[in-house]
Amino acid sequence: MTVKVEHEYIGLLGGIMDQFTMLEGKANHCLLLDCRHKKFELFPLDMTDFLIVLVNTGVSHDLATTEYN
Repeated sequence: MTVKVEHEYIGLLGGIMDQFTMLEGKANHCLLLDCRHKKFELFPLDMTDFLIVLVNTGVSHDLATTEYN
């Protein structure tokens, strides 16, 4: 349903990865996704020795009007 909203309302011809990971993702696991068949597997992932850093670059994106579409 969320892909339909992106395609028809927003005009972004995006894929399913963002929505899929939000719905099927699980803490402390990685997700292997086959986008063609919408099949996936979850694998345990120990991130104890890792640190994830998110950086806001301040760059805005409007994917509906870019080459992505």
